[in-house]
Amino acid sequence: MKQETPTTKFTDSKGRKWVASIDVPTVKELKAELGVDLLELLDGKADVLQKLIDNPVLFVDALYIICREQCEKVKVTDIDFGRGLVGEGIDNAASAFMVGLADFFPYGRRRIVLGVIEKLTESQARITNKTLEALKSDKLTQAMDKQVDQAMEKWFHEVDQLAAGGKSSTN
Repeated sequence: MKQETPTTKFTDSKGRKWVASIDVPTVKELKAELGVDLLELLDGKADVLQKLIDNPVLFVDALYIICREQCEKVKVTDIDFGRGLVGEGIDNAASAFMVGLADFFPYGRRRIVLGVIEKLTESQARITNKTLEALKSDKLTQAMDKQVDQAMEKWFHEVDQLAAGGKSSTN
């Protein structure tokens, strides 16, 4: 049975409690079933974590593998498990996963993994902040307005051609 620590516990969006504790069989299953090799983190590669963060479906599949024994005990399918991982539920699971991942490795290697997690977290925060700033930008609004104007102009031209008995360029 996987070791349970308070920091690896999470509650999904349906109020169900899970433990995201990672052990050797789980690492093997993740690699065999999803092609996710958590040991790449020891080489300082954040790619494996980035892949999980960028693809929520893959992340939920990985979490299901991590929690599969728990799910089977309470007869929760992978589909129902995934339905419980939205909004705050997936945020809770991600935090527990990161702790479980770091806890898997012995101290010296854990420090490497924690360093990778920290850099990835910082990078994600910068990306989020820059994206939010860009969304407030007048340049973005102007570019979007220009695209809308161009699309409307093209559409009006098509309507005028059809009204004049011509053929639409979309036909």
